[in-house]
Amino acid sequence: IVTQVLKLSCVLFQIKPRVRLNVREQRNWFLFTFPLMIHFILGSTMDYMDGHIVASFLDESQFLFYRYGARELPFSLLLLNAISASFIPILSKNIEEMTEMKNRIRRLMHFIFPLSILLLFLSPLLFKGIYGEGFVLSAQVFNFYILIISSRVLLPHTILYAKKNNKALMVFSAIEFVINLCLSLILIRTMGITGVALGTVIAFLINRVLSVVFVKQKYHIALKNYLPVKEYAVYMILMIFSFFAVQLYLNG
Repeated sequence: IVTQVLKLSCVLFQIKPRVRLNVREQRNWFLFTFPLMIHFILGSTMDYMDGHIVASFLDESQFLFYRYGARELPFSLLLLNAISASFIPILSKNIEEMTEMKNRIRRLMHFIFPLSILLLFLSPLLFKGIYGEGFVLSAQVFNFYILIISSRVLLPHTILYAKKNNKALMVFSAIEFVINLCLSLILIRTMGITGVALGTVIAFLINRVLSVVFVKQKYHIALKNYLPVKEYAVYMILMIFSFFAVQLYLNG
């Protein structure tokens, strides 16, 4: 970090005679981007924090089981982020242009939800077959993280990005971080590594629910405007039923 700061200082010193920096404009840009920076920092440190909690409270074997299971479907996250990023400039120009985003989410849901439900049932066999008998515990952690997809498809933050409401993004990320930390510290004592996974799922869900409510109250944009609610409700019922059925089988 020190090296990068020194390089930046040298560059600024060299361009100073030719470029005049507008202090007021730079200050405004800093105030605008600072909440966004905090939002990204909090989001990127949550995985590290969960791993640190597991390493601090449990032994190395439990940490290994957790790291192997603590993963989402990577392509689903990439696809949802792509939808969100592509519609930020569109919604910035016209906030009413949400029909196409809703349709894309619907098409993606018909792919990722059935696949996620299938993986809920297959994960014990896959982890046991690939890694070994003891890694069934990793499959349970993985199944908890699969549930995050139910919150990922909620994209109220796309509207917040489009509205340039970086403060709201920062506040909700901070709330998620605190809830995740508290729940992980509480649940790891009673549930072990699956408690840390459950805390992450609950904290992320609360973040998205608060964002949905905030967008509805401040901008008068209901969830049904950017999410196919009926299809979502059906998939959620199927996913929750499948999750508990697998958990009962593994714990029975």
